[in-house]
Order: sequence, then C-alpha cells, then structure tokens
Amino acid sequence: MKKLAETEDRLTAAQQKVERLDDATVGLTAQHGELVQSRRKILEKIEGGVTGLREENREIRRRQDRMISDLSLRRLVQPGSQRSSSRPLRLPSSTGHCRRR
Repeated sequence: MKKLAETEDRLTAAQQKVERLDDATVGLTAQHGELVQSRRKILEKIEGGVTGLREENREIRRRQDRMISDLSLRRLVQPGSQRSSSRPLRLPSSTGHCRRR
C-alpha cells in the first residue's frame, strides 16, 4: 500500500508539472513568446549595426574615389615626373597670381 501511495504522489506531481507547462502565463507558450521577442530585439541590433557598416563603407568608397581622381589629376598635371608623386600637388592660387620660381 505504501508503494501505491508513493506512486500516486509521483503521478500527481508529474500532472502538476504538465499542467504548469500548459499554462499560458508561465508554460511553454510563454517561453516561446519570450524567445520570439528576444530574437526580434537581437535582429534589430544586428540590423542597426549592419546599416552603420554599410554607411561607413559608402563613405570609404567615396574617399577612395576622390583619392583616385586626385591621383589621376596629378598625373595629368605633372606627366613624366616620377619624383613629383612624393610632393604635394600645387595648384595656382584662386587670386590669379602665379608664383615664380
């Protein structure tokens, strides 16, 4: 008889656990909802980071394009001079005065 009572107690405890899992406020459904919400928050953070990196990459590409065009301009202005690439390009001043060397 004692064994039967222990088995019934275990069965009752197991049923309570199953009922708790079925409970919408604390059971599996609630855990699933929390998981979905956490996943959305993580995805939003990742999306914001990716957007920032894309903007940063666009700016870097713009800088690279400017540098390439400046380099091309320098080569056009100073053709044949290989040492001039180490010196900065000096364009005429905007006042119209030219420097004499």
